[in-house]
Amino acid sequence: MVQTINSIDFIEFQQVVNNLTNAIIIVNENEEIIYCNTYGLKLFNLPIDEILYKKIYQFVPSSQHSMASKRIKRVIENGETLELKDAKIKQSNGKLVDIEFSSVPYYFDGKVFAQIAIRDISHRKLSEELSSNNERLASIGQLAAGIVHEIKNPLTAVKGFLQLLKESFSHSYLDTMESELNKAVETLQNVLQISRPALKEDPFIQIDVHKELTSILTLFQEKLYSLEIEMDVSESEITIVGKRNSLIKAFFNLIKNAVEAIEGDGKIKIDLYNQDG
Repeated sequence: MVQTINSIDFIEFQQVVNNLTNAIIIVNENEEIIYCNTYGLKLFNLPIDEILYKKIYQFVPSSQHSMASKRIKRVIENGETLELKDAKIKQSNGKLVDIEFSSVPYYFDGKVFAQIAIRDISHRKLSEELSSNNERLASIGQLAAGIVHEIKNPLTAVKGFLQLLKESFSHSYLDTMESELNKAVETLQNVLQISRPALKEDPFIQIDVHKELTSILTLFQEKLYSLEIEMDVSESEITIVGKRNSLIKAFFNLIKNAVEAIEGDGKIKIDLYNQDG
């Protein structure tokens, strides 16, 4: 015999909970859903006839079946009121949604049911994840900045001694060493810029676009052995006014996305030109 709730008292209850922005379901001792409010239908993404009299496990990941069963029994058999708990539910398309839910007894006609209030917390979880990722990135940035400083200091000392050596001794090898050393220092400087968070108060300055693009490409040197870079620079002297740190990050991300989009051999084409100022 199908168990339902049907009385004037319940109709009044239904009028109240249908206007809530939480999902409300009522579950019987057989762990079947015998009531679901309007918001619950939206959350489960199902019509009422595909929810009523279905086992609650149909809407819960298998890893949480045991937990759901124990909580329902504690409410119905012991009359316990259970605190909020994080969990997941399955929507009709198979998507898992982060929720928090509480369970309380619902007494009707001499029987006890489990009334479960469910709140969608997927947006909150996403915000927490983004915040956690930002904290990790900030930590990585601080670590990178520390490493860069530790490497730049000895390189700067080497560069100074190399310049002194060139004053008393001339050789093409020394010129090559100085050129490569300058590239290394510049690469480290770019790593430092990319790891530093962009700030609103960063100043607007003149930026040599060609120089910045060429410099950033050195950060992808290992990847670029299997890729061809074609840079078409019709006006190498182009400068713009902007926030250098933000622009470097934008260029870095564009090139990074291009590199990651290519499987195996491929070509990345970079055009730099001036149009209408």
